Amino acid sequence: MVEDDLGIPAEFQRRMIAQSPGVEVEAMTAGGADHMAMLSRPQELVDLLVRIAIHGA
Repeated sequence: MVEDDLGIPAEFQRRMIAQSPGVEVEAMTAGGADHMAMLSRPQELVDLLVRIAIHGA
């Protein structure tokens, strides 16, 4: 979930999450992350993906 996503508002993201039982969600809450986290916060996204790959969500 990306709090500052202007393409998919946070409230809509929360509804999608609520309708997906069993799904684990990681949040990118640092300021400046937007819909394209790979462009707006690439290092934070890489760190998150590496952590998931190594330890699981």
